[in-house]
Amino acid sequence: MADIKKILCAIDFGEMTSKVIDYGKTLGGCLNSKIYLIYVVHSLDAIEQFSVPKSYREEYEKQMIEQAKARVEDLKKEFFSDMDVEFVLKIGSPAKEILSFIESKNIDLVVIGAITKKDMGEFLFGSVGEKIIKLSKVPVVVIK
Repeated sequence: MADIKKILCAIDFGEMTSKVIDYGKTLGGCLNSKIYLIYVVHSLDAIEQFSVPKSYREEYEKQMIEQAKARVEDLKKEFFSDMDVEFVLKIGSPAKEILSFIESKNIDLVVIGAITKKDMGEFLFGSVGEKIIKLSKVPVVVIK
């Protein structure tokens, strides 16, 4: 079996976040792995269709970062009071930033959540999840 020393949980603060964290934490505990949580603020620059004035973009990113930091502190208290975790906050294109982090930190395993289509009882991958699954050079565990 592969030596899994670094696990990345990619979160979006959506309905799957707690499941992704719980699964990553469980795996990390069993394998004695370092856990990273990553959240990417989607940069307005990454959305090519829009031309957003710099002052609005900076204010948006500042607010999103502050909100993310506060939510992460809550997650740390809820899930990681007994375990060390490194939180990573990036700004940019989520898939690009996550894939870049995987490579730069030599991540061994990625945990992401599927999107639930409640009215049809199906699980789907968002565009970010789909790109990570297709382009990641390491195994990706999808939680549904």
